Amino acid sequence: MSSINELKEDLGFVAGAVRRSEERLPASIFVLWAILVPIGFALADINGDWCGFYWFFVGPAGGVLSWRMGRTAEQKAGQRDVQLGRRYAMHWAISGLAFLMVGLTFGSVRVDWHATIPVFMLVSALAYSLAGVHLHRSFLPAGLIMFAGYFALTLLPLSYIWTTTGLIVSAALLTGALRNRMAA
Repeated sequence: MSSINELKEDLGFVAGAVRRSEERLPASIFVLWAILVPIGFALADINGDWCGFYWFFVGPAGGVLSWRMGRTAEQKAGQRDVQLGRRYAMHWAISGLAFLMVGLTFGSVRVDWHATIPVFMLVSALAYSLAGVHLHRSFLPAGLIMFAGYFALTLLPLSYIWTTTGLIVSAALLTGALRNRMAA
């Protein structure tokens, strides 16, 4: 009987270690985007022509840098989950496609760009909230704050709406970074 109890204890130890080793996202990814987003969004208020160029280069470069940061953290932790990596890639690629489609929609018709920013916030809120449900809980606070930002952008008369949006997204991302650090 004692060997069965020892086996149960050993399995319990292993199960506990696996539960405690939940994948941690590097906070640096959240911080990277918390810096890049408000700069790009503020450009829309300051000089809209530069905004497109900024996102054309910074968006993909930030994506590659985020992937690299995640990959490095995964290697340091001695973890490698190819399927999870594919889910992350698919999630953010589809989210990027949604942003592109929203941009194309509003770019193809005459709409005041200031009136479209809540839609971008809504897509961001949905992308981050679903990432928080399906990928990692650290994304969820950011998504929920972005939903609150959506309501603020649609209901309040705000000046510098793009800059305000960038600051809301930045605050949301920093919240995700803090939540991720505290969960460790």
